[in-house]
Amino acid sequence: MMSEKLESIQINNVNVFYSKHHALKNISMTIQKNAITAFIGPSGCCKTTLLKSINRMNDFVKSFKLDGNIFVDGEDIYKSNKQEHLIELRRKIGLVFQMPNPFKVSIYNNLSMPILEKSPNMPKNKVDALILKSLEDTHIYEEVSNRLHTNAEKLSGGQQQRLCIARALAIEPKIILFDEPCSALDPISTMKIEDLLMELKKNYTIVIVTHNMGQAARIADYVGFFYEGELVEYDTCDKIFTCPTKELTQNYLSGKFS
Repeated sequence: MMSEKLESIQINNVNVFYSKHHALKNISMTIQKNAITAFIGPSGCCKTTLLKSINRMNDFVKSFKLDGNIFVDGEDIYKSNKQEHLIELRRKIGLVFQMPNPFKVSIYNNLSMPILEKSPNMPKNKVDALILKSLEDTHIYEEVSNRLHTNAEKLSGGQQQRLCIARALAIEPKIILFDEPCSALDPISTMKIEDLLMELKKNYTIVIVTHNMGQAARIADYVGFFYEGELVEYDTCDKIFTCPTKELTQNYLSGKFS
């Protein structure tokens, strides 16, 4: 059904445990390149657990254990625990958090720091070019061009979130993960982020966790519905929202539980 596009992420029989708690149960799904895949479902159904497993951010949780395989462009990302492997993986797969989290430095330094961490010897003119491109790609350059050396925390919430997306783009990832990126934003800022994601999918694979059903319906190409750690249903956005095959999905989308 989804084989017409090249896969970007292949998740095979993934189970996640936090100590004895079985959080994710036998998850298998294919996430396509250059598309937006939305994870939906009630709070506590472990959508974010799966999201953070895709770039191994859950490794920082001591009780975390994953069985199964996650392949990114054909590579099993859990095959190695070497630090250099993990660093490179997280550069390839960016993550934008629920709350905007700019560094407590200038707008310019928010972008230059990750670039120089990745490529310490990059000439300044190339750093500046990457910064400019990232700001333009996130449609924030004109809003901040005259204050690049002011503290990023002085930006509005929506601007801070777009800066965080620009920071993720600055190190040239292939995949960007978003954990409820609009939940703390007003409707206008949310619309700007949604429009931005629709543009970014031309060049990036995007996975988003969202509780906003309208948002998922507006921007997603594929939707996975999770419930109590299980993937109940996964299909195209149109199929999920117009004729889901599972009664549990129908009940959730109709608001019978949340």
